[in-house]
Amino acid sequence: MEPTPTRRYEPADRPVQIPEYALFVALDTAAFAAFIWPGRLVIGIGIVIALGTLAVSLARLLLPTVRFSLTRAVFAVLAVLVLLMLLVIG
Repeated sequence: MEPTPTRRYEPADRPVQIPEYALFVALDTAAFAAFIWPGRLVIGIGIVIALGTLAVSLARLLLPTVRFSLTRAVFAVLAVLVLLMLLVIG
């Protein structure tokens, strides 16, 4: 018989939950809409969604302790890139 492990090991890439994927899809949709129809309202909505995606991704990566997740890191980087794109368009 093997002893039961006393430590719990976590995967290196922590899984992302469905609401975070939904927020990322909303970010992509808002960026695409702002690129097609560069109006103030559309760009404003895109900026709000980009800031929300960035805040959620960073909060999940850094709080309460630093936990690595490649997917969340990609979400944060793309949120920054979309934010820069929207600021240039607007």
